[in-house]
Amino acid sequence: MSAVARAPARLALRRAWASDDFRWGAGIVVGALILRIAFVVLFGRTKVGFNDTFFYQLVADSLAHGHGFTFGGHQTVHWPPGYGFLLGGVYAVFGSSMVNALLLNAVLGSATVGIVYLVALRVFGRTTAIAAALGVAVMPGQLIIGNVALSETLYTLMLVGFIALATLLEWRPRTVVLLGVLAGLAALTRGEGFLFPVIVLAMWWWRGLRRQAILRALAVAAVMLVTVAPWTIRNAVVVHAFVPVATNASDTLWSGHNSSAQGGPVYAPHTLLLKARGANFELAEANLLRREALKFAVHHPLRELKLIPLKLAALSRGDSFLIDTWLNTRGQHAIEPGTATVVGVIADLASEALMVATILAVVLFRRSLWRIPMMRGVLVFLALAIPLYGFVYYGNVRYHVPLEPLMLLVIAPALGAAWAARERFLPKSEQAA
Repeated sequence: MSAVARAPARLALRRAWASDDFRWGAGIVVGALILRIAFVVLFGRTKVGFNDTFFYQLVADSLAHGHGFTFGGHQTVHWPPGYGFLLGGVYAVFGSSMVNALLLNAVLGSATVGIVYLVALRVFGRTTAIAAALGVAVMPGQLIIGNVALSETLYTLMLVGFIALATLLEWRPRTVVLLGVLAGLAALTRGEGFLFPVIVLAMWWWRGLRRQAILRALAVAAVMLVTVAPWTIRNAVVVHAFVPVATNASDTLWSGHNSSAQGGPVYAPHTLLLKARGANFELAEANLLRREALKFAVHHPLRELKLIPLKLAALSRGDSFLIDTWLNTRGQHAIEPGTATVVGVIADLASEALMVATILAVVLFRRSLWRIPMMRGVLVFLALAIPLYGFVYYGNVRYHVPLEPLMLLVIAPALGAAWAARERFLPKSEQAA
C-alpha cells in the first residue's frame, strides 16, 4: 500500500483516537482481553473431559489435518459444525492445543464486549455503553465459560453481533443477506440460531410496520436457510436422511422428557441406547430418543407440567455450576478448591443479581424499553428462553450464559440513568471535586 493510500487510514485512526467514545470502548475491550487471557493462564481447562470438549478437540484436530468433519475416524452428524470448523482453522495455523482454543475464546469474548459497547453507545449514549460493556467484560459466567472449549462463546458473539447489525445497518438487500448469513452460521453453531429472524420481526413490530416486519423476518429466514442448506445436503449424503444441522437436538429433547427428568441435564442410559437400530448409530439414536421423548410427553401431561418450574429453576442456577460441571470435572481441577469457592460465590451473586435486576427492569420500564426497536428484539429473544428451556428442552446454566449480555443491555439504561442522576444526591464539595 502506497503512502498516499495509507494517509487517509492514519487520519481516520487519529480522529477516532481523539474521540472519548472510542478511547472508552477501546480501553474496555483491551481490559476485557487482558482479563480473559489472565483467566486462561490461571484457570484454563487445558485437558479434555469426556464431554462436548472431547468432540470439539477431536473434530477440530481432524479438520486441521485435512481429514474432514470426522469423529473417531467416521463422518459425524451428531454436533453442529460451526465452532468445530472455526477451531479447526485456528488449529491449522497455531497447532492443536487446547490453550489455543481458550485463547480463541478470549478473543471472541472481548469482541462481544466491543460490540455491546458499540450498540449501546449508538442507542443509549456513552454512560450506558460503558455500564453494559463493563458488565460483560467482568461477568464471571462469561469468563468461566470462555475457559472451556465450548461453542457458547462463539454463539454469544454471533447473537450480540446479529442484534448490533440489525440495529445499526440501514435496511437494504445487502443487510438482509448479511443478517441471514449470520443467522445461518449461528444455527450451524447452536440450534437456537434458527430463532434469530424473530429478533428482526420484534424490532420492526410497531404500529404501521407490522407487514414490513413479517416480510423482513421472512427474508432473513430465507437467506438463513440457504446458508444452512449446504450442510444439510452434506448430512443427507453421509446418513441418507434429513438432518438439518445435527442429531444432538434429540438428546437434548429426551433429557427434558423422560421418567428420570428433574429439570436439568439427564443422559440416556446404556440400556435404552441398545435399542437403537440402524446403519448409522447417530441417526438411529436420534430417532429413538426423539420418539421416546414425545411418547413420554404425550402419556405424562401432569409430570410435564411439574417439570416446567424445575427446568426454569435449573436454567436460572448460579454460574458457579459451570465450575464443577466444566472446569473442575474429571481429569483436571483447573481452579483449586479454595479459589473455586470464592469464584463460585462471586459468580452466583453476579448471575442471580443480574437476573433479578433484569426482571425488575422489565416490570418497571417495560413500556419505555418496548419503544426502542433494539430492545424489542432483545426482550422477545429473552422471553423465548422460557418456553424453549422451560418446556421444549431442559434447563442448563450453559443456556443462560449467552443471554447475559442481553440482560445487561436491559438493565444498563437504568444504571446509566442512576449514574447520571448522582449529582442530585452528592454534596456540592464532591461535585466540585
